[in-house]
Amino acid sequence: MSRKREPDLIQFRIEYVLDDDLPVEKFFMALNEKDAIKTFAHSCQKFLSQQRVSEEATDCFLNAFANPGQPFLDEPAMIPVPEEIAEYEPPEEEEPNETQEVQEETVEPPPADPFMQQEDGEETSPFAQSTETDNFLGAPSREQKEDPAIEHARKKAERDMKIQEANQENERRRTEYEQLSSWVLQQVDELNERVSIIHFEQHNRWADKWDPISYPFTKEETATSDTPREES
Repeated sequence: MSRKREPDLIQFRIEYVLDDDLPVEKFFMALNEKDAIKTFAHSCQKFLSQQRVSEEATDCFLNAFANPGQPFLDEPAMIPVPEEIAEYEPPEEEEPNETQEVQEETVEPPPADPFMQQEDGEETSPFAQSTETDNFLGAPSREQKEDPAIEHARKKAERDMKIQEANQENERRRTEYEQLSSWVLQQVDELNERVSIIHFEQHNRWADKWDPISYPFTKEETATSDTPREES
């Protein structure tokens, strides 16, 4: 299987002025002019007031400098809040039906057996023994269900807690996004105020000459994809 050939790096030359001082030349190897501008901006970070920043902040700064007017940072995704819980409605109580009355039946104990006596001489009956056995081996008590009103209040409290946590996390993400965006734009403005690019050229190795590149880039050039510039 043939191996895909990687694009060749192109040599670029940038002549610039820092703080109205004498012109300085720098040479870079890059795939295209935008990568060359990013490399140039990265080398100029030492001239800025804030140098030690995170990798994410550096990438945003380089993209913002090489692509003015274009988005350089995606807005953070927000955590959705839980669905709303319907208000609790107590169940309607059923009215008693007068026609359906439960009549309690009186159960009379069987007559005592004079021949069955306890050791202490007291009489006992099979009915009493049966009652004690039934109580001992009776059915287990049913598990008590949670009151619907208490269960609804518990679910509502859990939802309120999740909403509070989501709002706090969303506020943190939004604050970080706004602070980073503001910092990047300030750094770009600071670099543009201190550094002026006089000449931006690309080396044509076939003709062995330097071809000029228009800078700042136009909106059309900024919006296009980063592809290597063809050598004429």
